[in-house]
Amino acid sequence: MAIGITRKTQSVSTIKKNQSGNKAEGTAGKPSKTSGGKSSGSSASNQTDSVNLTVSASQLQELENRINGMSVVDTQAVESVQQQLSSGNYEIDDERTADKLIESERNLAGSE
Repeated sequence: MAIGITRKTQSVSTIKKNQSGNKAEGTAGKPSKTSGGKSSGSSASNQTDSVNLTVSASQLQELENRINGMSVVDTQAVESVQQQLSSGNYEIDDERTADKLIESERNLAGSE
């Protein structure tokens, strides 16, 4: 995944009046001089940043947005278990639960 960043700078000139009331115009990036030799114009820079994403970075961003929109909880499964619990029909398979617990512990031990 590659990301390219570019920065563009654009000079902006300002106009100020000198003491005699004449306009002293600044040029792009360079202040103008009044008759006394002092700078009367000031320049400021406007900067714009841009980011260029590759196709894979754009796809990754799209997938991330889709995942963020998904529900973390399976509401159908939760409702089913709630109904079974309230009716007294929920059965716990002890062996399956133990096997899943052992499998989980093995996976955690293997990831360290």
